[in-house]
Amino acid sequence: LPHRPPGALAALEPEVLATGHGVVLRGGPMRQALHTLAANFQHSEVPSYGRYAQQPAVTDEHGIVRLPPDLFPKVAAGLAAAAIAFGLMSKFGRGRHIEYR
Repeated sequence: LPHRPPGALAALEPEVLATGHGVVLRGGPMRQALHTLAANFQHSEVPSYGRYAQQPAVTDEHGIVRLPPDLFPKVAAGLAAAAIAFGLMSKFGRGRHIEYR
């Protein structure tokens, strides 16, 4: 059941869960863990910041359809601008101290 929320899978009450990664899970403890995952999915599994925080990657049977925009270039540009501003302030701000009385 790809592309389905974990609650839809938990509602099926499966006996076996073979996800394609990790070990195959079985029985009551697996179902309880699946219900716990479904109940807490938004809080525990969805990132609160970063590339996938606002929207998920979209895939289909052929692979990746759409990825959210990469935030790194914007963050890097902001850090570079801050570093340049700091450098300019350090260079041209020396010797110009204002005394407050």
